[in-house]
Amino acid sequence: MEQGFDVAVVSLTPWQLLWPAKGSRLVAADLLTFLKQNESYQQILLHGFSVGGYMWGEALDLMESDKEKYSGIADRIVGQVWDSIADVMQIPIGFPRAVFPKNIMLQSMLGKYLEYHMKTFHLQATQYYIRSSQVFHSSSIRVPALLFISKTDPVGTVPSNLSLRDTWESTGIKTYVKIFEESPHVAHFYKYPKEYVAELYAFLQKLNLIQNEAKIRSRL
Repeated sequence: MEQGFDVAVVSLTPWQLLWPAKGSRLVAADLLTFLKQNESYQQILLHGFSVGGYMWGEALDLMESDKEKYSGIADRIVGQVWDSIADVMQIPIGFPRAVFPKNIMLQSMLGKYLEYHMKTFHLQATQYYIRSSQVFHSSSIRVPALLFISKTDPVGTVPSNLSLRDTWESTGIKTYVKIFEESPHVAHFYKYPKEYVAELYAFLQKLNLIQNEAKIRSRL
């Protein structure tokens, strides 16, 4: 907002994540409708956190399935920032550790339920997770990307994110990576505010999106 951006915040509840057909896909469709109806915004920057990558994968899937309806949206996206991005297929491993970081028993219980959920509800849930992951990794929107990750994040792991970077780089998506030594899931900014802002603004500078350099200097 310091740089003059209008910000639309989109979030998912756990229920919407567990039941995509009646949850996350409807949220993704609402986001695309909003972007379609507000065509005055000719430059769109994505800044997603954790399972926000999964939801954007849902949006990409909807865009590909109805190119006429959502025409023009992809051309307006100029960059993407992903913080603690979590591949939804790894959720049974990482999600319980993030929710219950100090309780191994609850981690185990939640992890087993998530495994059960994904095996039992393939048509209602898992097929959407798989498709979203595929579309996200093979994104047809080839604009520069910045990944924020941490060596101690159990959900958005370093290997998973570096694999994503390699995939994107191979398709022509210029991808920058900032790896923090130790910060919790989706908490890199709170642990390393100056480093986070410096990396983010350097990325925005590459995209020619900086409007107020004085604000940057005051942050650093």
